[in-house]
Amino acid sequence: QIDLHQLIKRGDQTLDVILRDSTLSNSQDTEDMVAELHRVYSGKSKAYGLFNAESPLAEALKNCRKGEQSFLDFTRDSTGRLRDELAKYPFAEGGIVVFCQYRYLAVEYLLIAVLNSCNSMLVNDQLDITSTHYLDIDRADIVARIDLTEWETNPESSRYLTFLRGR
Repeated sequence: QIDLHQLIKRGDQTLDVILRDSTLSNSQDTEDMVAELHRVYSGKSKAYGLFNAESPLAEALKNCRKGEQSFLDFTRDSTGRLRDELAKYPFAEGGIVVFCQYRYLAVEYLLIAVLNSCNSMLVNDQLDITSTHYLDIDRADIVARIDLTEWETNPESSRYLTFLRGR
């Protein structure tokens, strides 16, 4: 499953949220994006963490995994919580919030990333130039990945949650 939402910085301190109304369909493009996110994230230096006992994200994720909340509703609520947390910091920027729940080599993951949307130019076959936007996956610096398989099968584990430590 994959879902996207957007954080937009307005003024000095305000972060607004634009939420999708549905999850993305499983197309070749979305599968390629998830594979690229997995590849880039796997190649970066990461730190380990744990959910604290009162974590609203952990509770919401448990409810989602039990089917008590849809993946879409989980991502929408989580994006709101992320906005509220990032808004506390003056350096916070906007971006595309990506939620990917996927399986790789018999392990199920949830990857959450905030990616910059960049503008560029595209030249087509007729040599016409058009404007395009792309997600800067290689420069992602707000990324966390939860090993759902480890988290659910080994509750005592301290290695199910990884995140990027920064550039």
